[in-house]
Amino acid sequence: MPQVSSADLAALAAEDQGTALWTIVTTFSVLAQVAVVGRLCARRLKGASLAADDYLICLALAQSWTLFGLFIGLRQYGLGKHRAAVVQDSLTTFYRFLYYYQIVYCITPPTIKLSLLFLYGRVFPSARFRTLLWITGAIVAVWGVASLFISIFDCNPIDGFWTRRGKCIDYKMFGIGYSIVNIVTDFAVWLMPIPIMWRVQLPLAQKIALSIIFLLGLL
Repeated sequence: MPQVSSADLAALAAEDQGTALWTIVTTFSVLAQVAVVGRLCARRLKGASLAADDYLICLALAQSWTLFGLFIGLRQYGLGKHRAAVVQDSLTTFYRFLYYYQIVYCITPPTIKLSLLFLYGRVFPSARFRTLLWITGAIVAVWGVASLFISIFDCNPIDGFWTRRGKCIDYKMFGIGYSIVNIVTDFAVWLMPIPIMWRVQLPLAQKIALSIIFLLGLL
């Protein structure tokens, strides 16, 4: 790696995006915590026992805590900084944290989607709709397991991920493929109940409000 002057290092340090990353990640982590705790409190106040969708969303919350912990490690070892401003030893540790981060990240969206599908199964009793839920759930689950497997064994040998030696998959192609499946299943899961909801006898204003709530899930 070419030598970087002290002046250049100072300029690179000034462009550190750490504060912005901390703000974004912490904000969304807190919002997720509040949403899940609020949901569980509402179930308790109603005297309802926890269902499969509640357990799955709790698992997703635990996964988000894990991601937050790994984010702290990533930040400590260079996330948000220019690569030239990070020493080689820190880069190796950075890639170790990144290896585990991408594993947990790959299974968190499927967990959330499965929780939503189980919730739909409780709310909408239609047999035909339940069949659609099982098919969609199977696709999401298989996608999650496949992504997990690819993430674990993306380099040969495995430690090639953080040593940067060995043969690894084409991360660009995997990222594109993962994103496409993620977006398609996002729309499939979060838009699935809207047609049924519009057939229910509710005031138009309530239907629109509920549709907006479901559509917010796409964010």
